[in-house]
Amino acid sequence: MIQCMRLKMHCLKMTGHTACGLTSMVFHDCMRTLAVGILSGAIMLGCATFNPRPMSELSFRERAKTQTESGVRVTAAVLSAEETEALFGRPLYKKGIQPVWLEIENNTGNRVWFPPVGLDRDYFAPLEVAYLYHQSF
Repeated sequence: MIQCMRLKMHCLKMTGHTACGLTSMVFHDCMRTLAVGILSGAIMLGCATFNPRPMSELSFRERAKTQTESGVRVTAAVLSAEETEALFGRPLYKKGIQPVWLEIENNTGNRVWFPPVGLDRDYFAPLEVAYLYHQSF
């Protein structure tokens, strides 16, 4: 088997006109074309663009509520279905997801931790939401 492969490679290098050389050349050309096609397709799919509206253009901050306790200021606002679709480009409300905008400012000298799962028992992590809208090639 190894000797046969060496013979085919030798035929291809020396003449390029023998039966084994042409078969090998056609196979390699097809494989190269296929690989270039797959790579080009993957690159083009990876170049999809997403142009969200800037948050400053949306009015949800006007409805925000703020509370301060022990030097920690928390501002929260719930985005409407229209604002959500404008910001994320997806109808999250149709999947039962209601985005909440939070701004937490720590004015103490201590570290403050915020575990988002403690906010709501039905909390969706960003990757979970992204997975709901993923698409196959």
